Amino acid sequence: MPCKPNAPAVGTVLFTPGRWDEVVVSMENLPTLPPDQTYRLWLRLQDGSLILCGEFIPDDQGRVFAALTPPQQPTPDNRAASVFITVESQRAPAEPQGSPVITTEL
Repeated sequence: MPCKPNAPAVGTVLFTPGRWDEVVVSMENLPTLPPDQTYRLWLRLQDGSLILCGEFIPDDQGRVFAALTPPQQPTPDNRAASVFITVESQRAPAEPQGSPVITTEL
């Protein structure tokens, strides 16, 4: 089923509290990106540091369902504060270059 034009992006990020070895992203109504760009999911920790959880590209209907494996996990004394998604060049370094397009506090 096609997504509604101009509808806001909505979705879910699933994880086990205290464990970030796998993060599942399910979204719809994401705008299609140029071929050289990707969406990236980030975890912001309480101390302000960031962890890149992974990147994903929605299908041509604006939907994505992806299991991401972050390369590192927060330490028990530095908990997750928020997650956010940016649009980045596929060649961008592992730090956000673009502004968050979706953000949620944890």
